[in-house]
Amino acid sequence: MPSGPITLTVGQVDELNRQLADMRHDINNHLSLIVAALELIRVKQKKGVVIEAWERLKTAARQTGLDEAAAKDLETKLKENLDQNERMIATLGEQPIRINEAIRKFSKEFEQAVGITRPGK
Repeated sequence: MPSGPITLTVGQVDELNRQLADMRHDINNHLSLIVAALELIRVKQKKGVVIEAWERLKTAARQTGLDEAAAKDLETKLKENLDQNERMIATLGEQPIRINEAIRKFSKEFEQAVGITRPGK
């Protein structure tokens, strides 16, 4: 870090501002892909569909003589796993908003610190 004040030229500030804008754009694109993937995961992992499939499997297993205690244990673990996945997906879904807010805050502070003004603001 510099030991004292530094001076930036208008060109240097302009270049830093351009790089910041490019970074915001790139991060927003990456976050959009994450959100889209998250929505696909949500659709594919509908809890009701998984439980329904499990019930069909359990019925078939009873007919073939599956140990009832083992089936119940597996069902408990399946439900716990689904619940945990739902919580993790919800937490993951909150992150793009938090990241965007942090970027917005930093950008605003950066622009104020170096005197960047935007037309209409």
